[in-house]
Amino acid sequence: MNLTPLFKQYLQLKEKVKDAILLFRVGDFYETYFEDAKIFSEINSVVLTKRTLPDGKTIPMAGVPFHSVDNYIRNLLNAGYKVAIAEQLEEASASKGLVKRDIVEIITPGTITSYNYLNEKAFNFLVVVDYINGVYQVLAVDISVLDGYIAIANDREVINIISYFSPSEIVFSRRVDDRLKKQIVDIRWIVVQDNEYSLEELKRYTLDENSFFLLENNSFLDVFSLMIAYLKKSVLISSENTLRFRFRTFSGDLILLDSSTLKNLEIVGGKNSLVEVLDYTSTTFGARKFKIFITQPLRNVQKINQRLDVVDFLVQNTHYIINLREKIKKIPDVSRMLSKFSLYKYNLKDFILFKRFFIYLEDFIRELSLIEDPPTLLEEIRSNIGKAFDSLCNLKEVILRGIDDEIVTFEQVELIVKPGFNEQMDSYIYLLKNNADWIKEYENELRSQTGIKSIKVSYNQIFGYYIEVSKANLSAVPSYFERKQTLVNAERFVTPELKEFEVKLKEAVSSVQQLQKEILLQIISLVNQSRLFILDLVENLSVLDVFLSFAYCAVVNNYTRPTITEGKILILKEARHPIYEKFFEKFVPNNLYMDDEKFFIILTGPNMGGKSTFLKTVAMNVLLAQVGSFVPCSQAIIGIVDGIYTRIGSSDDIIKHRSTFMVEMLETAYILDNCSEKSLVVMDEIGRGTSTYDGMAIAWAVSQYLSTVVKCRTILATHFHQLSNLEKFIHSIANYNVEVLELEDRVEFTYKVIKGAAQKSYGIFVAQLAGVKPEVINIANQVLENFEKLTGIKKVQTKLIK
Repeated sequence: MNLTPLFKQYLQLKEKVKDAILLFRVGDFYETYFEDAKIFSEINSVVLTKRTLPDGKTIPMAGVPFHSVDNYIRNLLNAGYKVAIAEQLEEASASKGLVKRDIVEIITPGTITSYNYLNEKAFNFLVVVDYINGVYQVLAVDISVLDGYIAIANDREVINIISYFSPSEIVFSRRVDDRLKKQIVDIRWIVVQDNEYSLEELKRYTLDENSFFLLENNSFLDVFSLMIAYLKKSVLISSENTLRFRFRTFSGDLILLDSSTLKNLEIVGGKNSLVEVLDYTSTTFGARKFKIFITQPLRNVQKINQRLDVVDFLVQNTHYIINLREKIKKIPDVSRMLSKFSLYKYNLKDFILFKRFFIYLEDFIRELSLIEDPPTLLEEIRSNIGKAFDSLCNLKEVILRGIDDEIVTFEQVELIVKPGFNEQMDSYIYLLKNNADWIKEYENELRSQTGIKSIKVSYNQIFGYYIEVSKANLSAVPSYFERKQTLVNAERFVTPELKEFEVKLKEAVSSVQQLQKEILLQIISLVNQSRLFILDLVENLSVLDVFLSFAYCAVVNNYTRPTITEGKILILKEARHPIYEKFFEKFVPNNLYMDDEKFFIILTGPNMGGKSTFLKTVAMNVLLAQVGSFVPCSQAIIGIVDGIYTRIGSSDDIIKHRSTFMVEMLETAYILDNCSEKSLVVMDEIGRGTSTYDGMAIAWAVSQYLSTVVKCRTILATHFHQLSNLEKFIHSIANYNVEVLELEDRVEFTYKVIKGAAQKSYGIFVAQLAGVKPEVINIANQVLENFEKLTGIKKVQTKLIK
């Protein structure tokens, strides 16, 4: 293949990033070639074209304009690809040969620093995992906001902790066993070699002493080193700049919801998830914190009640909700600029957002100061916001004084520094701003001197400024006019005065750009010195936004404050499902009573009767209560739980070679291994994936074990009516069923949960409702009758099936 110098340069750079899609800057375009072009074309729906080489051969090529590349990069990252960007390091006009190019940035799904590529309402975690001294060390960090968590996990916990953070990317050390890696099937992961850094160097990458102490005290420096080594490979860290992170412990006061529970209760995910339906936050940073709250229930009664006190106070004073939400929604999300500024990357709009941040923040703080007699936690949040804001006074003053309200363009130079901030810059801006007036005056002067009324002074990028005279007027051109270009109908000239103006203008353009850059870098340096205060400020603002969201949700959806206590009591009156009630004209609420005597419920009833909904309703009311939210019922008394475990629905996992029944048993085994007496367990069917008698035996054994050995609050929904007999032998078990009214000509599901065991099954009736052919229904009835004669088991199907 006969390659041009350009393609040889491309291949040299591609050799450095074989596993990335290389975006190669050529003039005003980013271009991709070969297999990269095919992937780029498919992911972004861009036309795949060809580039012809000197020998006539062609190669695939796809390209996009440089100014619109962000959306295309975002699509590649969302699809899990790694992206490398090769920029031109010099202007083509300044190059004597091939333009110098090099890779300036490598972006992976977990190392994104530009908010243009991110979901503004979700954190974007990179998770780093090591295995040392028999335990897993998990470090999760959102590079874009410089914020991270550390956690220690055993073999059973590690996959749930990883899943909790929903990472975009995972970095494993060589010490991590392949068994864990095989469980990661839909997330990009990579194994990175160990790197040793001195304590002083590692300290450079932490934002404060507390963060470094946390890493050092918990023996997390090795896994932190692993992360730093990976970031250096992504060209995110160099000797000129660095990222500095704040770390916190994944608290022991939190309940870790396993991946099955997150999925079964529809807490996160699609547009109808709990997070999406109940998120009334007003800011993007608040939305990210809301997801953290919802997925991290507390198990400390005092802390829960402190949160509930804040929500209760706001519900009782709705004018605070209205006024504060109106003010806070205007505050821009500057936390995601911190990583960009740490790397001294920026665009001019970033500075306008920072200015608006301080303007609207001042307005919000004034509104916050009007709150009278707030509860303890709200007063603490208000105080924290005030202290952090006071610490940013110098930065605020510089930004408000130095940054203009909008970008102003003169001579194709975009300016953001406010007039009056820098005298030297003002002089350059004056020249740029008034050059059009000077040109107009000079043009009039030339017309007066030469008598040529049609003379024009113009500009183009190739020839610069020139004086254009039509050929009919060439005889009137003065001798000091210097010919520059000949056209068909005109001649173009320059004069010493015009040359001098152009030189001054070029100097002004160059100088004002350089001076503005210096000023902006000084402001960025101030921001970098204030990162910790900004993070603290946004942290407290986001928590307050979550409380405002909880309060607003409670008011508009008629939620009630729960009573949180110790013990096994669990009372819900007129409990509703927070998601499903929004999609039904009339949602049927239900009651639940559990205490130290009766804490295990066997729930029977037909398909489509509402058993699964009842299970989810109970679990979600407990979840919401323990995150500090009001709950959708008329009364709730909840003995605090230390875990919520669910086994709902049935599905296989072909990728991991697991049948539906195996998945069911794995989920059951996980619950049995991890639940305690203080846990809440809700299970929708056990043993339905195998033979009737095997399945019933397993369900019986699990029920007996949970009710007599673990003694945790449990609701088991089942079609094994025989399990109802357990109530006779185990005192803690109570039978409940979903009520069905069998009327003269129809069956009516009431969706009410009542005491007692179901007396009938309605499986064939449901099949009939679903439209199963009548002849099949008739055969099913006959088989059922024969089974009754053969076994002596009483027929329990409704008589309405004909």
